Amino acid sequence: MIPSPVMQVVAGILAFLGGWIILCNWGIPIRYYASHKHGSLVPLFGGLLFALAMLIYPAPSVRHWAWIPFVADLGCAFLLLEFLYAVFVLKCFKK
Repeated sequence: MIPSPVMQVVAGILAFLGGWIILCNWGIPIRYYASHKHGSLVPLFGGLLFALAMLIYPAPSVRHWAWIPFVADLGCAFLLLEFLYAVFVLKCFKK
């Protein structure tokens, strides 16, 4: 098993990268409304990295909150909304 300090460092690096991507995803709509410049979201990547960091962190109380990055990341939220739109409105998965 990997020692706890190593896991803390790995979790910290993953949390930093995931948090950076989540902040960049939030910056895209802010930049659009401020200067009308378009950008594209990075779907799932920021939320996935941050959630993985929370899952591998040695403290067990952190693991219960690993779902929050998926909700906080705009890339994940918009991807879920687009999927639901495709299924229920466009009916992409017809039998």
